[in-house]
Amino acid sequence: MLIDAKKYNAAQINELAANSSDAVIISDCCAQRYLGCGLSHQTLLIDGTPGNDLGAMMNGAMIVLQGNAQEGLGNTMNAGTIVVHGHCGDLCAYSMRGGKIYVRDGAGVRCGIHMKEYKEHKPILVVGETCGECLGEYMAGGLIIVLNRSNALKPYPLRCGIGQHGGLMLFRLADTDTTAYDHLATADELKMAAPYIEEFCAYFNESAEDYQKSRYIALRPAADDPYVGYYIKN
Repeated sequence: MLIDAKKYNAAQINELAANSSDAVIISDCCAQRYLGCGLSHQTLLIDGTPGNDLGAMMNGAMIVLQGNAQEGLGNTMNAGTIVVHGHCGDLCAYSMRGGKIYVRDGAGVRCGIHMKEYKEHKPILVVGETCGECLGEYMAGGLIIVLNRSNALKPYPLRCGIGQHGGLMLFRLADTDTTAYDHLATADELKMAAPYIEEFCAYFNESAEDYQKSRYIALRPAADDPYVGYYIKN
């Protein structure tokens, strides 16, 4: 099914997509919010720039975006896959509870806030370049990988992992960075991340070999009580 987004609003596009048994191609998308919200099995191929909350509360659908995503990508997403051939805005993967998000380029601020996992439901966020401040704030579970494709000397953003009490964040170090970090990713952590890095490379036609040879910083929960010192104990 081919949908010309210039002719419909977001609610109409979602209704057409929900009732289609075939892949849905959405052309000329421009700022329509909430596309793909709550969808469970459909495939959406989007060309353009959707509005906020693309794929919010999604339950298993597949979204491939040829363009940039705005704020709230995958907000409270439960399952499925979102692939962005461009950048994404702030609050990507907010409270994400499952599924996978692959962003080829960079991401905005406060991404991965309140990500959480339960049993087999493990959210995955892979960003090709780097992210803005406060990545993984209050993170409770899941995995965030920042691949640092441009080899920035500091791939990890400011105020990263504040209140993190679960999950794992991995940051690929620049090839020229020989610093002796004391919190590098372990072999087991890299092995666990490898399938998602390979899937990222498959979506964006890259080789996974260089990423697999690199060193990664690992950001893990700092303590059983990450909020100690923030509140007065009575």
